[in-house]
Amino acid sequence: GHDGTYAMKSESYEVSVRIGKKAFEGMAAADAEVWATDCPLAALQFGQHADRRPLHPMTILARAYRPDGFPTPVTSEESS
Repeated sequence: GHDGTYAMKSESYEVSVRIGKKAFEGMAAADAEVWATDCPLAALQFGQHADRRPLHPMTILARAYRPDGFPTPVTSEESS
């Protein structure tokens, strides 16, 4: 349900939640350790409706090169 600022506007917020409902439910039920998005507004919506905090793709890449970049279980805290 996210498209630019569509999901952030009060007049279209509820519609965006309804549009994204199936995706949010799928994300919440999935057994993935890492979620990715390059859009900070989409990341907010994932957090609100799927209880997931995705990482930016470049953060994932940077952490993949560090010896301690992805502990088990994976956390979404972005420390340098």
